[in-house]
Amino acid sequence: MAEKDNADEKIEVVSVSALTPSDKALIKFGEKILIGSGDAIKDFSKVMITLTSGLFATYFAVLKFLGFGESHNISAMITGLAIWPPLLLIASMVGFVFGVVPLSSEMALESPESIRAYRQRTLRYKYWAMSIGLVLFLTSMILMTIVSLALLYS
Repeated sequence: MAEKDNADEKIEVVSVSALTPSDKALIKFGEKILIGSGDAIKDFSKVMITLTSGLFATYFAVLKFLGFGESHNISAMITGLAIWPPLLLIASMVGFVFGVVPLSSEMALESPESIRAYRQRTLRYKYWAMSIGLVLFLTSMILMTIVSLALLYS
């Protein structure tokens, strides 16, 4: 297969104009997104670790307040469901921790492609860790609501 020589191709420029203030603002916005995306995941994960650890303790206080363990007419299904929210909260916290912890990997500072690959790998890893943590957190919240309502109406 013959390779085409691009040296003979000419590029025609139709028009050239200075960047408008809107274009400059969009470029600045793009720079912030590019640079700050890792920090956004990290900050969100930190907040969720704090929230999750506080909710873990609060869940047991709510169970006690609603009479869990004192009432004799609690179904086995509700008792079984009551165990899952704290387990899911712990699992979600692990996901959020992986969103904060730095990854060890090699990258060559003289190679933009190496830096780009490292950034993509790191962001993808942290994004998925945060997303899994969030799904587990929301699942635990749904189960907490079901258990609390079942206890309230039993």
